[in-house]
Amino acid sequence: MIPKQLLLNSDGELDLEKGLRLTPDLLTYVTQKLRQRFRFFLGEWFIDQRLGIPYFEKVFISNPDVPLLATLFRKVVLGTVGVSGFKVPLVLKFDRASRTLFITFSARLADESVVVFNREPFVLQPKEGI
Repeated sequence: MIPKQLLLNSDGELDLEKGLRLTPDLLTYVTQKLRQRFRFFLGEWFIDQRLGIPYFEKVFISNPDVPLLATLFRKVVLGTVGVSGFKVPLVLKFDRASRTLFITFSARLADESVVVFNREPFVLQPKEGI
C-alpha cells in the first residue's frame, strides 16, 4: 500500500489549485516528506520536542562537524517511509566563506523508483537576526 498525505506545493503549503488532493504516487509522497523532514527543527513540535534536526545546535554554528551532519541527514533520509536505501550516497559540501551547506543524494524507493535531491543550496544559512 502506498502511503498518502495531502498534496503540498513547493513552499510546503497545501496545494489547493484543484481542491484538496492526496499524493498520487510514492515518489511524490517521499519527495514531499523529505522536504518536510529537512525543514523540521529540533524542538519545534510541542508534543515531542525530541523530534527534528538540531539546526541551531549542530548546523548553524561557527565550526560544524560535517561528518556528524552527514550522519544526521542520512538518518533522516533512511528513516523516511518509502525509502529503501541510497542509490547515490548522500554528500555534504560546506562552503565556509558563504556559510552554506550543500546536500545531494539519490534515494531508492520501495517501488524501485528514485528520488534525487540535488538542490544547491538545500540548507541555507540562517537569516540575520535568527
